[in-house]
Amino acid sequence: MFPEIEIAEYTINDRYEDILFDLLSRDADVIGFSVYIWNAQPCLQLLADLRSLFPFPDHPGSGDSCGTGRPSGTGEKPDTRRYLTLFAGGPEAETHPEQYLAFCDFVMCGPGEYPFSLFCRKLTEGDAASWEDLPGAVFQVKENLQRVPEAAEAYHTFAEELPFLYDGTEDFEHRIVYYEASRGCPFRCTYCLSSEAAGVLFREMETVKKELRFFLDQKAALVKFVDRTFNANAKRAREIWSFIKENDNGVTGFHFEIGADLLGREDLDLLKSLRPGLVQLEIGIQSTNRPTLEAIRRTADNEKIFRAVSELLENQNIALHTDLIVGLPYETAEIFQKSFNDVYRLRAHQFQVGFLKVLSGTEMARRAEEYGIISSSRPPYTVLSTKWITPAEIDGIRRIADMVEIFWNAGLFRHALPYLEKLFASPFAMFDALAVYYREQKGNGALSPRLRGAFLAEFAETVLRKREGQILSGPGEDLSAEAETFDAGLFRELLRFDERLHFHPSRRMAARDSFETQAGERVTIEFDYTKKHPVTKEAEYRYPDREEGADHE
Repeated sequence: MFPEIEIAEYTINDRYEDILFDLLSRDADVIGFSVYIWNAQPCLQLLADLRSLFPFPDHPGSGDSCGTGRPSGTGEKPDTRRYLTLFAGGPEAETHPEQYLAFCDFVMCGPGEYPFSLFCRKLTEGDAASWEDLPGAVFQVKENLQRVPEAAEAYHTFAEELPFLYDGTEDFEHRIVYYEASRGCPFRCTYCLSSEAAGVLFREMETVKKELRFFLDQKAALVKFVDRTFNANAKRAREIWSFIKENDNGVTGFHFEIGADLLGREDLDLLKSLRPGLVQLEIGIQSTNRPTLEAIRRTADNEKIFRAVSELLENQNIALHTDLIVGLPYETAEIFQKSFNDVYRLRAHQFQVGFLKVLSGTEMARRAEEYGIISSSRPPYTVLSTKWITPAEIDGIRRIADMVEIFWNAGLFRHALPYLEKLFASPFAMFDALAVYYREQKGNGALSPRLRGAFLAEFAETVLRKREGQILSGPGEDLSAEAETFDAGLFRELLRFDERLHFHPSRRMAARDSFETQAGERVTIEFDYTKKHPVTKEAEYRYPDREEGADHE
């Protein structure tokens, strides 16, 4: 009989004590943790506390470690608690095994499905919790680490034999499902752990389709593919995109991380034909500085990426997410500003300014001293400074990233923010001034979405007063030549229009309001909050005094 296995799922928002005592309540013989940079700290704390409650036996790693207890040697009654075997796997445990072996009996390295199934089989055969010959296992014998070589079967298991975890009894409504159709990446970016593994493994296509059909039948809210570069195999990517188009249930969405420079004409036409909201695409650009891209081995064609993103944005049927990374080699704060302006001007629906994570086992970590990289000592090992960028500059960009998140990525000001840019020499200068003003007015406090429009109006007014010499201090050092033509009244109207697109003014799901255009014309617009665009989340609206079909532009 195979041992009974339970999957315990928690989030970083769960209370630590709730997680610990839930694990204890399961009365398990063995507990394993899958450890990544985002959950490493709570996992280590859980392992430490569990090990305190269930100490190591006299001979860790021995086959009889699941005994019912051992004498204390002091004449006291033996501890009758069952011994608890602890192990860890995942990239964070694999790259820091000695840290986890302070609490774990062993660490499971490499793909875990095959060695985990062998481990369970050993338990069924009465082999206690033996791991000394487990493929990929790392454990401690006295002061030495012992490593068991990985087995080729670990890779075959993913491609051909990986069991499906769901049986149809789960509630998938409003749920995000993480799904893996391929492992590895054909590219060799120096900051990524996938660059250390050769080749890409693909799940069998018929198996992928069968499992995706299950999620579609269950009406899952979002299926998020975790494949490193989903369209590394263009033909395979098109087959999956065609499948979800043909089987679209009108509810389930799919998220993919892609290389936009790999998109051909056939790919673009297919993607543009999809139902609005069916697909989200995440596109890592990372930098537009050529020496930086060469140093991190990014072979992507940024010009082609920009053309593809611009074309996909025309249809507004796909939510697009673009990424930059702060702290890469050869990128000063000034050079990063150019990357920021280049990518922000694409106006993707989400623009993420991320910070380099210096992961053990990567080339970036091996060359950290050469690059003068100093990173945090705790996960996720975020960059603090480099040869080219100071801690103060990173802090400034971090605050700018917060402003992008609050005012652009929230999607609330798609009309007002582009107009606000007229005041400043560049988008970066605008967000920099906004970050300074936000810190002066709010500190590190939050700002309600409904109050953000009023905050932007006050910010613009302060900039204008500073420009006109009415006040001596405040934002507005890096203004544009167009600043003199900025119309504060029009900006307030655009803010009000953006507000109406997202917030209805009463309990009614419809609203009617009038706005003044740049030409001084007064127009009436009706908003229907029962119909929101699947990508922009804006209410549907129309001009009742104009002929049907006229748009607001």
